[in-house]
Amino acid sequence: MVKNTSSDLIFGPGTSSGFTPAGIAAFDELHPAAVVRETLQNALDSAHEAKIKTAVVRFRLTRMYIREIPGIKSYVRAFKYACMSQRKLGKGKLPSQAENVVRTIKNALTQESIDVLTVVDNGIGLDKRRMTALLSDGVSAKEHDATGTYGNGHSVVIPASDLRYILYGGVTEGGRSIGAGHAVLASHTVEGERFPRAGDGFYVRGLLDGKNGDLYDYVTGRNIPELISKDLKVIKKNSGHGAVVVIPAFNHFREYEKTLWDMVSQSAACNFFEALLKRRLVVKVEDFRIRENRQSYVLDHITLSETLEESKKNKRSRAFLNGERAFEAHHVLRYGSNHSVKTSQGDIRVYIHTSRSGNTRIDLCRNGMWIADEYKIPGFYYKFKERAPFHAVLLLDSLNGMELHRLIRDAEGPLHNSIRIKNLNKVDQGKLRQALEEIRNWILSNTKEAESNSFNPSDYLNLDFGDGGKGSPGSSRSSFWGTPMVVENRVPDRRNIHSNTASLPNDPMSRKRSGRVNTERTRKSPVLHSFLQAVSVPISSNKRRILIDSKEGIENAELRLRIDENIDATCDRLRYDQIVPVFLSEASINGKLTDDSDLIRENGHAVGLRLGNILPGNLVQVEVKYKIDKGIGMIEGTTPSLRVDVFEAGIDTEATR
Repeated sequence: MVKNTSSDLIFGPGTSSGFTPAGIAAFDELHPAAVVRETLQNALDSAHEAKIKTAVVRFRLTRMYIREIPGIKSYVRAFKYACMSQRKLGKGKLPSQAENVVRTIKNALTQESIDVLTVVDNGIGLDKRRMTALLSDGVSAKEHDATGTYGNGHSVVIPASDLRYILYGGVTEGGRSIGAGHAVLASHTVEGERFPRAGDGFYVRGLLDGKNGDLYDYVTGRNIPELISKDLKVIKKNSGHGAVVVIPAFNHFREYEKTLWDMVSQSAACNFFEALLKRRLVVKVEDFRIRENRQSYVLDHITLSETLEESKKNKRSRAFLNGERAFEAHHVLRYGSNHSVKTSQGDIRVYIHTSRSGNTRIDLCRNGMWIADEYKIPGFYYKFKERAPFHAVLLLDSLNGMELHRLIRDAEGPLHNSIRIKNLNKVDQGKLRQALEEIRNWILSNTKEAESNSFNPSDYLNLDFGDGGKGSPGSSRSSFWGTPMVVENRVPDRRNIHSNTASLPNDPMSRKRSGRVNTERTRKSPVLHSFLQAVSVPISSNKRRILIDSKEGIENAELRLRIDENIDATCDRLRYDQIVPVFLSEASINGKLTDDSDLIRENGHAVGLRLGNILPGNLVQVEVKYKIDKGIGMIEGTTPSLRVDVFEAGIDTEATR
């Protein structure tokens, strides 16, 4: 047992871990919505346990001296030893990701004052049991009807601090107060000690042996640091119970161009529109960093429509519901028809309205928080193509949902933004599949059939990918077919681009002044070959056949595959703002396997293929095996939409940048 007479940040004995432990690595790419969802979800569940009708959550931004952070001296000492120990393990070097973490922490420690984000709620508060869940990995202390779990999602918040240090406090209904903190560094050996210390440090009075179920000797009452206690006093006075989360060295989710109100209000409105509309949630945002210009805003059932109106221009979201879809879902809740649907596992409420976007959409909310859309609800994707476009919002709550609520909750991922049936045992998988099928069948029975006018197209376009001889018996064929569209192709103007735009080198006046054309100041414009055609078709799992035809020919041609930003056939879900390459593993050109040297590598991955010279009029057949980065969110069981890029290598594109 490690115990101090006063509270401090303590790093106890532990196993080896680096600066990027798996527990928080999954949340290292910060999303404001992830942190806001986690804090609001906890507040909603906490208010539900306290039998509070409306959860009030306050996000407050302030400044403080870094020296006033509880346990900062022990933090700096542990950080120094962690850097030394990790570099020794790496023979003098740290992995690149760890170097980034160390650089960020060092930069924060050099600041005299830092931003601090404090989140305060009026829920049931924190006691020893709930605090232990917050400080532990994978431990839940919530009731069975909660939206999430205390502790299981706390790692989402940690990367929001450049110090990776979070402080917690709570007041229970009996008036008892408690405080603690959690810092995540790396395992290290302290000079003079034989065994390593863990990378996780806890702001407590001491570490206990756990024999009585207690792991930490918590700070309580008057011994709680002022950074936490000042908010606990306000909580005790206003609501009598609640909790506070303090994020020192708050990094604004690395989206410095946005205000705190912009990030919190949009994330809250897009993910908790049901709870806000039904007055179960109120969000307050305060920026008190400048005393002379204090700013306060409120998001509730009154301001929700205005906030969603401002957010609807956002048609992209990396992990959660985008602004446009949230705006439409809110419209369905206000103006759609309301139905109670019974399933074998519990009841669910369904709101249906004609789709204003022209696309069928389905959104699922549980206990006031958006969970998934039709792409992530098992058995729903592409099952309503015969119905007239509609938008349905499914509302599931713990009271009426009963077993269905439990099944959905247990099947969710750590960010509560998908339903993974494989998370359940086989019996529960069957129950959930049956209930979802019953909901799907009810929707099919209560929506209109799409009108269709049959017609005979005048012509077809057929592109043959023939695997065998032409017309040979038993040979398999893969082809694209459909009614062709006429596309007018204009031959691009191939005039030279010049660095001096005041006069053209071919201008007689320019020749008169210079006497000759300065060819060193000209460069040929990189152009897209208008006479290049490339089509691809999947021929097996993770394998494509690509046909390339160029009437003009291409020198030093290269081929690359990338995720099409229109990730599904509806063109309704635009997922990525950046180019996402597909990694190649094996390739052949016109039936001949290529050498490994023909693959173009970046950061250890093969991202392209050297085709060499493509002669005019020659058809080139390429077959490639590929794999997609695990971090890319794909719909399970679907074929990804891939874009084929063929271009001439080595062109100087500086003039077009």
